Amino acid sequence: MRFPSTWGICPYEPFHIQTWDRSIRLRFDDDIPRATRRRGSCLDLTSEGTPTPCGSCGATGTTFGWAFSVTSPITVNGIGIFDTGADGLGGSFEAGLYTSAGVLLRSATISDLSTVVASAAVTGQWLFESVIPIVLPAGDYIIGSVFNDSLPLAAVGAPFTTIPSITFTGGVTSPSFDTGLQAPTSPFGFPIFGPTLDAAEIPEPATASLFAFALAAVLARRRLSRQ
Repeated sequence: MRFPSTWGICPYEPFHIQTWDRSIRLRFDDDIPRATRRRGSCLDLTSEGTPTPCGSCGATGTTFGWAFSVTSPITVNGIGIFDTGADGLGGSFEAGLYTSAGVLLRSATISDLSTVVASAAVTGQWLFESVIPIVLPAGDYIIGSVFNDSLPLAAVGAPFTTIPSITFTGGVTSPSFDTGLQAPTSPFGFPIFGPTLDAAEIPEPATASLFAFALAAVLARRRLSRQ
């Protein structure tokens, strides 16, 4: 099924979609055998959905992604792109994190040489690049990555999970066609995966204090046991 251009503010009709899932739950990765470095994706896919080329994104590429709200602060350490089929992106592609107004906060160029991180969608994987860490306070943000006519393949209709500190709010695209990386401030009818963030939730002060107290108690008990 092809979604009409009226779903997004764009004069073209890229991608197809079958279904997608808005369910949100926390996922812990205790075993990531394929990852060369452990990371925490703020949004992860549970299956690939339908791997799909854009078909009409242009040679320079068009930016697609998703919007989200941060409900409690998170620290962003990297940006990644989903590699459908786990066989490489087929090139280098830019991705960016923006405020909801389109102000660029961080960007990265991701390629087949980027850090591999496992996904719950076992037929695919994430490729990540580190960025200078930034704390996102509560508020609204958008993330997008560049798609050319044929590469990378998008995970269209893919069900996903997020960490509790963020809430998915919708698909987005850049207002201009074939302009490369551009703030995706225009709504799109469904999310294109696409990009995600390496992000960590910031503990509430009370939680952090409780953890420090518990750690101190464990260390004190160990010292007593050695006497």
